[in-house]
Amino acid sequence: MSLLYAGLDVSLETTSICVIDAEGRIKLEAKAPSDPEAISDHLSQLTVTFERVGLEAVPCRNGSISVCVTAAIRSSASRRGIPRLRSRR
Repeated sequence: MSLLYAGLDVSLETTSICVIDAEGRIKLEAKAPSDPEAISDHLSQLTVTFERVGLEAVPCRNGSISVCVTAAIRSSASRRGIPRLRSRR
């Protein structure tokens, strides 16, 4: 099984998505609205468990948008049967 790593650059309007494998080959590059369902649509194209997902997000009025996006993507992924996103701190 190939390990995949996703990077999400989240802004208020759009999210840039890049997924690479362990050898650094790009497996997916996309832009999506900054909506958890739209982001999950792109990530679900790859039916594997991601080794790591990194977020870079702009701050918003209520704190970091990445907290909301992370929780919503996990929820959306779970409902759709997408392999889970693992958390590491």
